[in-house]
Amino acid sequence: MVKNVKKQIVPENGEELTLFPPYDIIEDMKTRELVAALDTIFEPEKFPDPSRNGLQVAGREEVRKILFAVDVSMDTIKKAQSEGCGLVIVHHGLFWSRPFMVRGYLKERFRALLESDIGLYAIHLPLDEHPELGNNISLALEAGIIRDGPLASYRGISLGVLGHYEKPCALEEAAQPLNKLYKPRHIIDSGRTIRKAGVITGDAGSLLDEILESDIDLLISGELSHAMYHPIKESGISGLFYGHYATERGGLLRLKEYLERVFPRVECLFYDNDTNL
Repeated sequence: MVKNVKKQIVPENGEELTLFPPYDIIEDMKTRELVAALDTIFEPEKFPDPSRNGLQVAGREEVRKILFAVDVSMDTIKKAQSEGCGLVIVHHGLFWSRPFMVRGYLKERFRALLESDIGLYAIHLPLDEHPELGNNISLALEAGIIRDGPLASYRGISLGVLGHYEKPCALEEAAQPLNKLYKPRHIIDSGRTIRKAGVITGDAGSLLDEILESDIDLLISGELSHAMYHPIKESGISGLFYGHYATERGGLLRLKEYLERVFPRVECLFYDNDTNL
């Protein structure tokens, strides 16, 4: 049941916290209501995504505990089982655009979910791109970048964050905020002063040509492949790469905090199963 009360989240300094919009307090939660709320927040139908976003596996009718994780895996499912979770929300789900056979590891994942009556909700590009809860805006804010617009596009959908620093700085200074939070996996130092930066969490390889034409001084991302290294270096752009997994935690953590405030009677857990990749 939804209370007829709107609440605005306000941090300790008294300023409005724009990352979390006003919300209704939800006292009791049916799974279908939670899924509808997630679909409303992320609008997965608008994204031409290889991931099959939304409720991938139906579970129990009522949700008392939710597990958040970057990847669906047997480790994740076993964690949900041991914690008594009725729903798992992940960034990387079971179903992608390619045809699949329910055998091997996929069969075992299905078996574990169905036997435990655990639902699975996957949210890929819509989580990356959400303007308040998304992976890209999360990493950009952690880096101290002021957003100017999107960095690139994919089939008509804007991706990433294009922004600037409050004042020009050296690469070492630009990296300091993120280096306090994450371990840098790869660094490309062009030697140029950093003014404009682009942020794409996870893997930016398929968008690299467009990114190199965006007039940025610094690319912050997750993965650096061999094929990306020389084009970035020869374009005179610096790069900070913190790993696919590490850069795609932020959106789930923001979503977890938001749902905890909206659904105070639903317990939310984050399963940090770092792949170091």
